Amino acid sequence: MVDHRMDQTALQAVSILESISEAFFSIDNAWRFTYLNKEAERFIRRNRHELIGKIMWEEFPEDFCTKYANDTRRVLKEQVSIELEDYFSSLNKWFLVRLSPIENGLCIYFRDITKLKQSHLELLQTLEKNAQMISAVANTTTGVTISNPRLPDNPLIYVNEGFTRLTGYSKEEVLQKNSRFLQGKNTDLATVNQVREAMNKGVPVTVEMLNYRKDGEPFWNELSITPVFDEEGKLLYFVGLQIDVTRRKLAEQQLKKELEFAKHVQQSVLSPSLVTRYIEIDAAYIPSEQLAGICTAGMK
Repeated sequence: MVDHRMDQTALQAVSILESISEAFFSIDNAWRFTYLNKEAERFIRRNRHELIGKIMWEEFPEDFCTKYANDTRRVLKEQVSIELEDYFSSLNKWFLVRLSPIENGLCIYFRDITKLKQSHLELLQTLEKNAQMISAVANTTTGVTISNPRLPDNPLIYVNEGFTRLTGYSKEEVLQKNSRFLQGKNTDLATVNQVREAMNKGVPVTVEMLNYRKDGEPFWNELSITPVFDEEGKLLYFVGLQIDVTRRKLAEQQLKKELEFAKHVQQSVLSPSLVTRYIEIDAAYIPSEQLAGICTAGMK
């Protein structure tokens, strides 16, 4: 009997692999191609039907075979995943390469990171104009991020050690991503919209926003975002500063609760209004933050 559920799962997997923007292919233990998606065809510049069953070392671009022979053998032998960045001279592009073991073979992903590399180069050239700035940004305990609005979805292209300590995310986990991954279920949407509107207008903004660390722990983030322009007024980057103000926010919230309780206690012990036919009393009660009150009264 044919397991139609298995067929459906396989079709879904193929559909996903065909839709991703990464080049993907798999090989068996004998180095023969077993699958290539359409991006892999474009990357290799060969039709997949010509390659299925062929030996990778005989068909793949020479620069890959030269660079990654030892890495692919290590993946198969040790059953470990490897991730690296490299420049392919034949394509004039930078790629992030991932090699991962699978049953009876391995799979390889290629992501084009040429634009990101160019953005990094521009950033380094900007920072190198001021050596003190490089040292300050790298070593400060404040979280520092730099994003590039000229790339799709304004991804992070730099984070310092202060940011990784604050959020628990490694640099590899956050680069090329929009910083919205720090938001969570209780993040105030009005604050998010305030930041978005300021960035759309290209103006500085400072807010206090509830964010979430990698382990799910919430923290209050005093977030300042400043746009950086070139000499011609073209927007180049957004520089973000993140400071953990959780203790201060919790203290403020606790003080607010105590003052509300104090107000309730004071109101509960105030004397009732005194009204008689011949006496009129005017009184004003001024609550203090120490659970005490001052009463001034006049009689006529």
